[in-house]
Amino acid sequence: MKKFMILIFSMSLLVACGDSEKESLSNELDELMAENDSIQQVHSEFKTTHQRMQQSHRELSQQLETMQVSDSSYFEQMAQNEVILKKHEGLLAGHEKMMEGHKDLKNDFGNLTSEEMKAQIEQMRKVHS
Repeated sequence: MKKFMILIFSMSLLVACGDSEKESLSNELDELMAENDSIQQVHSEFKTTHQRMQQSHRELSQQLETMQVSDSSYFEQMAQNEVILKKHEGLLAGHEKMMEGHKDLKNDFGNLTSEEMKAQIEQMRKVHS
């Protein structure tokens, strides 16, 4: 009977420690989600700037089409700028997917084991860096 009581006490202690660890990991996730919100803010500013750059590029392209341009380097530069704008679009899409994924992770976080929580937190930290 004494061994049984010790076993029950040990198991309850492990469960309590596990809950404490999960709570700590949940707090870490909350901190990461706050960082995610900050990244969202910067992303929104980047997106707005990108949209202005796209508009300026379109306007300049239209002007060049109606002008007689003797220096073809303008067209080369415009083509290079278009590639950069497309690269920015890809970065923006990647940011949006990452932020959406982090929100999805948070929804299921409480159902994970401590080891799974740690792995997700570590990966999210890498992504944020």
